[in-house]
Amino acid sequence: MGFVDGALKVVSQIVKANARDMCALESVCGPTTFVAIDSSLVTFIDVRGMTAIPGDEEYKQAHAKLVNALASRLKAPGHSLQAVFQRDPAHTPRAIAEAIRPSKETHKRLNMDATVLHESTVKQLSRWCVDERTYFVLWTHPAAVSSEIIKKAGAEAKQARAKAAVNAPDAIDPFVFIEALRAKHDSYVDNVIQALTSSKIKADKIPVDLAVKELRYSIDPDHTSQDWRPLLPGGKITPRETPVTQKKREKGKGVSDASDVAYPKIGDQVAPRPIVKNEDGRGYCQIGDLQYAPMTMELFPQSPMQFAALFSSIPEHVPYRVSFHVGSMNDGGVLALKQTLATFSAFASARNAAIRDTIKKMKDQMSLGKPFATLRVTFVTWAKTTDELQGRAAALAQAVQAWGQGDIRADASDPAETMLKSAPGMHPFPPTTRGYPPLSEAVAMLPIDRPASDWKAGSILFRTEDGVVWPWEPGSSKQTRWNELVFAPPGMGKSVLSNAINLAILGKAGMERLPRLVILDIGHSSKGMINLIKHMLPENQRDLVLEHRMVNSISEAINPFDLQLGQRVPTSMHRSFLVNLLTTLGTPVGRDTPYENMAELAAMTVDELYNQFADQNYAKRYTEGTDPSIDKAVAELGISHDEDTSWWEIRDEFFKRNKIDIANRAQRYAVPVMNDAVAAMNSNETIKATYGGIQAESGEKLTVAFGRLIGAAIGAYPIFAKPTVLNIRKARIVAMDLQDVAPFGDGPAKRQTAVMYMTARFVAAQDFYLHLEMLGTFDSAYRGYQAERIEDIHNDVKRLVYDEFHRTGRISTVRDQVVVDKREGRKHNVQVALISQDISDFDDIMVRLASSIFIVGSSSPGDVEELARRFKLGASQKAALLDGKVHGPRAGGSSFLFLYETKDGWSSQVLKNTRAPEELWALSTTREDNDLLKRLTQQFDYSRALKMLADRFPNGSAKEYIEEVANRPDVVARAGGDTASGAVAVVVRELVDKTRAA
Repeated sequence: MGFVDGALKVVSQIVKANARDMCALESVCGPTTFVAIDSSLVTFIDVRGMTAIPGDEEYKQAHAKLVNALASRLKAPGHSLQAVFQRDPAHTPRAIAEAIRPSKETHKRLNMDATVLHESTVKQLSRWCVDERTYFVLWTHPAAVSSEIIKKAGAEAKQARAKAAVNAPDAIDPFVFIEALRAKHDSYVDNVIQALTSSKIKADKIPVDLAVKELRYSIDPDHTSQDWRPLLPGGKITPRETPVTQKKREKGKGVSDASDVAYPKIGDQVAPRPIVKNEDGRGYCQIGDLQYAPMTMELFPQSPMQFAALFSSIPEHVPYRVSFHVGSMNDGGVLALKQTLATFSAFASARNAAIRDTIKKMKDQMSLGKPFATLRVTFVTWAKTTDELQGRAAALAQAVQAWGQGDIRADASDPAETMLKSAPGMHPFPPTTRGYPPLSEAVAMLPIDRPASDWKAGSILFRTEDGVVWPWEPGSSKQTRWNELVFAPPGMGKSVLSNAINLAILGKAGMERLPRLVILDIGHSSKGMINLIKHMLPENQRDLVLEHRMVNSISEAINPFDLQLGQRVPTSMHRSFLVNLLTTLGTPVGRDTPYENMAELAAMTVDELYNQFADQNYAKRYTEGTDPSIDKAVAELGISHDEDTSWWEIRDEFFKRNKIDIANRAQRYAVPVMNDAVAAMNSNETIKATYGGIQAESGEKLTVAFGRLIGAAIGAYPIFAKPTVLNIRKARIVAMDLQDVAPFGDGPAKRQTAVMYMTARFVAAQDFYLHLEMLGTFDSAYRGYQAERIEDIHNDVKRLVYDEFHRTGRISTVRDQVVVDKREGRKHNVQVALISQDISDFDDIMVRLASSIFIVGSSSPGDVEELARRFKLGASQKAALLDGKVHGPRAGGSSFLFLYETKDGWSSQVLKNTRAPEELWALSTTREDNDLLKRLTQQFDYSRALKMLADRFPNGSAKEYIEEVANRPDVVARAGGDTASGAVAVVVRELVDKTRAA
């Protein structure tokens, strides 16, 4: 071969495609509508998927509604639809990084170093998820209106161009819009979106700038930043000289060319790099380092199947795009099909019964008015090497062949054009074979049954079994209530789930300061999370995070009668809590419900207590020696006092001098304490007259029973014996461990557990339910200060978690308090979560008030029936619980059935809680794991220790290995009796040695 022949061969094999000539989008005529070069109107729809579990009934409903919506449009010429599904494993890390970007920005504002979590989350989810996108592109063509309207619009456009007297051939043409198409197009778009959303399919119109970005991303993702936006009409233009106009001017031809100061062609913006097509017959083209293999459907499926069947048969590692173009039979399709049928009818004979029967069936369907459609289908896959591309193209072709026995072939004629026109919105008519299926069969092939979240973004990311990232936002405005129920048997992953959600609210988008989080727990399941948060914060803010182990001791007294600074009487919610508490203490051990009228007696006693001690005549007097820190402050500030000075007055003097902390401390001695309750009851004549004659079930007078039971409670609970000692007001994140004060069992143990839950809830979350309407309960001097404080508190994100809720038993007063919290939570910006091991622990009212329900772990058929009854589960939800989809911890995380209510109604998904190894280590509740992490952090910084453990034990625990090491003879010999501790020490040495060797 000579040099000239070889050069010609190279030139013939490499030809650059012009994206501008293949892009039909010309301009825009609204925030979500494009105008095409032929005046068609175009709208992109982001079809995120189905928020219901896509069972048979859910799919049938969605399919039928979409068929009906399209049938009314496609029976006449002028409308078409493109449905595009794209899946790309290579860009999954980028998509997940984008999904967590709002949380990263929040952490940065809060001065939290969460780098190790961000990086590990991207890495971990990228192992299990794949970036996928689904678009519907709706086209309304000029054929939707009369030819007279089109002619008139064309004449008006020509006149407008002449009047403008602007020559800009390389810019957007602003005169292609036909106003008469707008109403038809808007109605078409609304009908399709209504059909989708009424079937629980999330579908939203995409703004034009984002639509162009998505189009460009589909063509060249490596050269499309998440922040890139096109220059469209309405945007700011910076004059520039393009290479085209530069050459024209050099030749003296571009003097009147205004392209440089007009909006550039959309086609020029969507393909930033040259598209090179290979002419060697294999049907490939190339952009940058990626080679593309476009293929077109030549034989349509003999037995059309749902898109889900195709999806499941394509290997996960294969990136691909499939584009369905569905058009009207009246755009030339009816005539073509009738001609085809006539031809085959003539050809068919008595010996060719199959052809004859097929033709007869199609004729019969058409005569009955059954809608048909035109269908073009294009597939594209890509890779960096030719060998890899051939393998992926073969895998894609085999999957299509198995999908109802269809077939595809490579496009050797113009692969660049086919590839480009498969991108969403690029062109309405790709150069592919056209089929004529019934509309119902065409719609059955479309990607409408992928799972989706109601949230486009969220502070916590779950995933579906088949690799869809599923964001959720606790405390979202999409939900009218923020009440969660978490149900799981032991060991099924509920602690990891709860901790992950609690941790997630620290990354809530837009948050300006740390949330207020209170966890009431029995044990140390929150210890790791608290420790992680502390290490994420700078040292000077770590006192905002607290884990406190409650003790029933006078040394850490908690007075439930404490008030907000500046009050002399409680708010209505605080009063309700006190009534519930006194009623609980006034209920004999062994009873789940109090004596009749006991709650009313408790209410009158509470009112009398505050009335007495608010009155200056009965107010508690300041006594030196009660609190040395207050005595010192009184002396230093020169506050005068005598034997008649009350604690209220001391409080006021401190407040006047802006000594807020010491004023709060002084107020503790002014308010009632539990010891005052019986005396207050006995001193009030109205109480005695009202309840003194009522006999309790015990046989004694109700007031006597109350006095006896409260007196016994004071002896049983020294934590109530004096003014508050425990001070946790500064902390914003508090985990109250009730292990030492909440014994397991019935009788006294059950009541004590209930009382301690209520007390811990009061001391840690007493600020949660404040609002400006309560300012009337404050002395006037304090209202300005408290108004500002209450406004800040109200705007804070707040979360109250009742863990191990089954330990509260069936005590009605505790449940009444929880119901109040759940009813009042949303208007106070409070999320309330109840976590338990048994579904029976949740009363019906708690279920009715729930807006998010997590059913974690596997269930027996009997359990499923009870769950179905309590939560009104449908067939698809029950099937998910029975077929093993919901299970405990495995590789990739535990799974759960998530039921949730938004303003659009109830939805459900089966999801996986896949946490990164570093996060699993930080949130571990295993004693051995906690000990191992603690020892490592004595030698390395916290993040480094987490990474060391994650690298060595990626499942988030070393418990099994530690137990294995503990059985080694040398460890047993050295460790003496504490082999577990010795084994942990051995593992620490191994990790340290490995790290230092590296």
